[in-house]
Formats: sequence, C-alpha cells, structure tokens
Amino acid sequence: MARTAAGSVGGMKDNELLRTTLSLLLTAPQGMDVSYTFGGESNVDGTDCNVVVAEFGGASYRISLSKSSNLPVMLSYSAPKM
Repeated sequence: MARTAAGSVGGMKDNELLRTTLSLLLTAPQGMDVSYTFGGESNVDGTDCNVVVAEFGGASYRISLSKSSNLPVMLSYSAPKM
C-alpha cells in the first residue's frame, strides 16, 4: 500500500481509485475496507433520493440514489481533514 508523507495508509491514488469505482460500479475495489451507512433522504433537482454514505480513510462519499429507480443521481465527496 502507498503511504503519504504523514504516514497514513492510502494516499491520493487509493482515493482516486475509490471515487472512480464508486461512481461507476457503486462498489469499492477488492481489499478496501469501506463502511456503508444510510445517510437519509434528499432531493436532487426535483428527484427524491435515498442517500448512502461510504467512508474510507477519513474521506466520505455521499451517493444519492433515485427512490423510484435506485439509479445513481449524484455523488459528492468530502476529503479528510489535513
């Protein structure tokens, strides 16, 4: 695994890989221990959504899924605090 200057496991390469695979496949790459929780309900541009929060390495990814089709509507990302 890659280590950052601060010594934490992961790094930008892992975060980029996770963002890409979550947005395309709605699943994390094998070997990444991602925690999923229900983040509540929201409305994205008039579409009612259920929100799933995926957390890994201090970063948080909010995936908004349409209530009617369960298809992804939006993905937002919060970087870990430095």
